[in-house]
Amino acid sequence: MVTLPSGVNFLPTLAICIALVFCAFLVAKLLVAARSAASRPSKIFSSLRPIANVCTAGSCPTIFETGTDRVVVQGYALSARKAGIDVPDGEALVEIPVELLKEALQKLS
Repeated sequence: MVTLPSGVNFLPTLAICIALVFCAFLVAKLLVAARSAASRPSKIFSSLRPIANVCTAGSCPTIFETGTDRVVVQGYALSARKAGIDVPDGEALVEIPVELLKEALQKLS
């Protein structure tokens, strides 16, 4: 059992402890959110340039160049559960034909 020094009121001390725990919880949540945001690209791409696609018209699997040493992939959504792997929040699995990847690699080299 913890005893408080005489003259110390228990309720204000408890309230301060609860407030400190709550603040620590909020700081931990903010750190996790900041770390998650830092792992994702922060720049919104204003112009994507298609560098490889499997069709000449319409919407189909495409690889876009962003101009920031990254690419954006449009393809068929694949659920993590169906693939049997864990995917972190903010990420997605996309299926594309291998030929599309080969074409993009040739154009980027």
